[in-house]
Amino acid sequence: MGAVPDDAHGNTIGGAAQLYGATVQARDVHGGIHVHPAAAQGPPPAPAPRQLLPVPAHFTNRRDDLAALDRMLASGAADGAPRPLIVVNGPAGVGKTTLVSRWLRSLDAEFPDGQLYADLRGHSVDGPAGPGEALGQFLRALGLASVPTDLAELASLWRSRTAGLRIAVMLDNAFTAAQVRPLLPGGPGGLVVVTSRRRLSGLRMDGAEFHRLAAFGTAAGVELLSLGIGEDRVASELPSAQRLVALCGGLPLAVCLASARLASRPMQPVEALAEALARDADRLAALEVEGEATVRKALDASYAVLSPEAALLYRRLGPLPVLTFGTRTAAAACAESLPWAERRLDELVEANLVEDIGPDSCRFHDLVRVHARDRAVEDDPAPGPWRPGGRARPA
Repeated sequence: MGAVPDDAHGNTIGGAAQLYGATVQARDVHGGIHVHPAAAQGPPPAPAPRQLLPVPAHFTNRRDDLAALDRMLASGAADGAPRPLIVVNGPAGVGKTTLVSRWLRSLDAEFPDGQLYADLRGHSVDGPAGPGEALGQFLRALGLASVPTDLAELASLWRSRTAGLRIAVMLDNAFTAAQVRPLLPGGPGGLVVVTSRRRLSGLRMDGAEFHRLAAFGTAAGVELLSLGIGEDRVASELPSAQRLVALCGGLPLAVCLASARLASRPMQPVEALAEALARDADRLAALEVEGEATVRKALDASYAVLSPEAALLYRRLGPLPVLTFGTRTAAAACAESLPWAERRLDELVEANLVEDIGPDSCRFHDLVRVHARDRAVEDDPAPGPWRPGGRARPA
C-alpha cells in the first residue's frame, strides 16, 4: 500500500508520482488505522473440459441405439447405484465413435464437471496407447500442472481427483480390458463409455453393460447416401441406390465412401458404381477415396492384430463357398482339431470379424468376406488343398 500525503493546502505532493498497489490519499488521519489488504486472487479457474469429438453432419438415424444407451444409463443410475460402464462394440466402420459422440453430447447438463476423450489407438500401426498416456492427459485437463509418471500412482491420483466429480469419459478404440481398467474414475458420478472393434468381454467383471452396433438397414443406408449426393439424385435411381447400399452391407463407412465417389462424379449413374461393387474382385478397390480412411485399411488393421492361428483361419474361411460356418467347417478348413478351431473362431468373434448368429453358427459381413478372400490370395498365394486355386475338400 502506498500513501500520498497532502500539503497544508490540500494539494497532492508530487502530482506525477507513480503509485503501486492499494493507495490512500488523506489530509488528516485520527485514531487507529487498520488496513485489510484484499485477498490475493489467482487466475480464474479453467473451464470444465469438453473434449468430445464433433459429430459429422451426415449422422443418420440410430434412434434405437441411442434409446438403448439411454436405458443403460437410467438403469445404472437407479437407486443411487454407480453409473454404468458401457461398452459399444462392432466391426470396423460401423459408426461406433460417431454414435457415442452424438449420445454423450446430448448429456452435457448431466456432467457439469467435464467430458473427457482419449483415443486408445487399439488398432494403430504403432500399437495401442498405454493407460498412463490417457491418465496424464485427463489429469492435466482437470487442472493439474504436474503429474507422476508411475502408472499406479497416476491411477490412484486419478481416482482421488474424480471421486466427487460428475464427469463423462469416452475411451475410443480400446483394445483390451486391461487397457481400460486404470482409467475408471473413482466416484459414483462418473460415466465411462468405451468403443472397440473387439467385444472386450473381460469388462463384464467390472460391471460393464454391452451394446453391439449393427450395420444400417436399407432405408437408413439410403438416407445416409442421400445426405452425400442429394435426395433428387437418389430418388431418380432409387433401385440402384438400394442395391448400392446392400452391396456396402449397410456399413456406414462404406456408404459414406460410395457417396463421396459419386459426389465427385455428378454425371456418373449410381448404377455404374453398383456394378463395380457387384464384382467381388473390385469391391474394396471401388470404395477407395484418396486421403480418407477406407474399409480395406480398417479391416487390414483388424486383421493385423490377430494371432497367427486366427489369421490363418480367417484366410481359410474367406474363399469357402458357404454363407455360414461353424466349428467343424473351421477345423476342416485348417486341418486342425475341433478344440483348436473353437478357440480360433472365438477369437474372430471377439474381434468382430465374424458374427455369431446361433449355436455353432457364424458368418462374415459381406465386405469382411471379400477382405478375407483377398488376404488369402495375397498371403497364401501358392495353390494347395486349402488355398484359392487349390482343390476343394468338403467340410
